[in-house]
Amino acid sequence: MSKKTFLSFGCTHIPHHDKVNAAWIIEQIKERQPNIIVHLGDLIECESVSNYPKVDVARLGEEYRQVGEFLEAIADASPKSRKVFMQGNHEERITRPDFNSVTELLDYRKHIKNFRQWKHYDYILDPSHTFTLGQLTFAHGWAFTAGGASERKEGIDISGQTANGCYIHAHTHRPLYEQMSLNTWKLPFWRCNVGCGIDFEWAKRGYAKKRNISQWHHALAYGWAETKRRHDGKRNWEIELIKRKGAWE
Repeated sequence: MSKKTFLSFGCTHIPHHDKVNAAWIIEQIKERQPNIIVHLGDLIECESVSNYPKVDVARLGEEYRQVGEFLEAIADASPKSRKVFMQGNHEERITRPDFNSVTELLDYRKHIKNFRQWKHYDYILDPSHTFTLGQLTFAHGWAFTAGGASERKEGIDISGQTANGCYIHAHTHRPLYEQMSLNTWKLPFWRCNVGCGIDFEWAKRGYAKKRNISQWHHALAYGWAETKRRHDGKRNWEIELIKRKGAWE
């Protein structure tokens, strides 16, 4: 049975990323040399094409330039790793109907050279648009609730077809690793949220001024999985959630 190692992270929100955290991610990749690197989306802020009021935002071209540098550093750190990108809601902004006439010109995949090395999955809420590795299912995530109930349901809906599987996602910026349950009954499903890589000081000044970001944390997930799904009632994978720094630390 073939085993593959993976390293997964997300929600970097370049150019509003934490530079120290980005360097830490590169060091983790260089040290661990995973078979597969999975970025779980919201790599790019895409602030200039958001629906929200925009004042003094970064130009899209500058965002793409910084993303290109980050992807180049990842390629240099582990050139043999397979690279997978799960589009997030921020990248999905440029494909909205509002931009139909210019989407081709805006598309980051055409403007960021190193993106050609990454397998790309669109941001569509459907199991067929997720990346799977044995019993593991990777996606950016769609639900966002205070207690996490919707995220748990989403995890079961998206990856619940695989018993003893784990749903690995981002989106909420709140890292955790848990076995899902129904009341007191433990279910044979897990989920792992990889947190974020955003600059907390920038978030406090604007992006999340009216939000409670006390649970936001820089983190990543590292582990292994057997590549073929088995039906032997066993969990054929292991995950370590590695946290670096919290928003209020």
